Amino acid sequence: MVTALCEAAPSPLVSVVMPAYNASGLIKASIHSILAQSFTNFEVIIVDDGSTDDTLEIAHSYAAADPRVRVVSQQNAGVASARNHGIRIATGRYIAPIDADDLWHRERLARHIEALEAAGESAVVVYSPFYIVDEEGLVISASHDYHMTGCVLFRHLFYNAVGNGSGMTFRRNAVTWDAPYEPSLRARGAQGCEDFLIQLKLALNGEYVHVPEYLIGYRRHPENMSANIVAMKRSRVLALAEIRPYIAWPWRWAVDWSMLKEVGILLRFGLKRDGLAFLIQRPEPLVSTIGTAAALLLCLPHAVLLRIERVLQSRQRIPKGTPGQPFEGASAPVESPSVPRVFVSPGYHLLKLMDRRIGYRAVAAFDKNHVPHTDRTTTSQQ
Repeated sequence: MVTALCEAAPSPLVSVVMPAYNASGLIKASIHSILAQSFTNFEVIIVDDGSTDDTLEIAHSYAAADPRVRVVSQQNAGVASARNHGIRIATGRYIAPIDADDLWHRERLARHIEALEAAGESAVVVYSPFYIVDEEGLVISASHDYHMTGCVLFRHLFYNAVGNGSGMTFRRNAVTWDAPYEPSLRARGAQGCEDFLIQLKLALNGEYVHVPEYLIGYRRHPENMSANIVAMKRSRVLALAEIRPYIAWPWRWAVDWSMLKEVGILLRFGLKRDGLAFLIQRPEPLVSTIGTAAALLLCLPHAVLLRIERVLQSRQRIPKGTPGQPFEGASAPVESPSVPRVFVSPGYHLLKLMDRRIGYRAVAAFDKNHVPHTDRTTTSQQ
């Protein structure tokens, strides 16, 4: 039996948006982790995406017991459509997405809102690293933590700072385009990277803030979309193709390199048909990448090449977390393990330099409501 936890605030500062489709097995734990937050000035909007199990009934039971919870339903249209539905009816200044199978530490909202408000209006996103957990809520491993702050546009093309759909909070007014999450990926058979795409679009519009504590429990189980590598890589390539026109042409090679990295992963896993089909359909990233790489190798002095080689040889060990440790979303102390900053290649340093020196000058026209940030100056970044 679900019990009421507190009265709803008349004007919630945060709108928590949860899309749900046939999530009856895990949604209760996710909702509990939201309602147990130490920060209480929020509303919860659960959007049932045409579930055929008892997900909708479970959601309504929480709404009946807690006035902060609202439930709406729609015909099945995909996760992006469900999230957009929730954002349209949200009343909070900040949007905090969460998937119906993920978990939050009880300090997640408090730390995020504190950091975002302290950073000022130039910051549009705050995020945290995450633990990968199993269906029982036990830790499998820990995510990479790149400590990206400020302008992260170029780095985020290659190194997904957020890494999942439940780990960020963003300003609602930072969404200056029509549909926050891109619904067309599902129509093209490539649902899965809607989170990555909105994160890139938000990176066009402002700065990122990083909270180093591991405040997210990201579920990994056979049913979630990230378990299908072919679909996820196809989705990521299409997401990059969506963002490519918004990068000024001298810098589009960075998007092209990222596309080819995803194709390389497909080829490495033996999925040659999928990888080659992409290169045939979109030859411009390959041409752009070969030309840029040749130019860089010809222009870089020998000392710089030696430095790159030394950096490659000094890769740091990536933490794996403590397998079997429970993710105590509602009661455990905030996990802040001593995690080394991971620089997996010299390319990270190049992208970091581009974020600092070029930043928003690389942004071309961005949809009908977007004003390019040619006059924006970036703050100091780590």
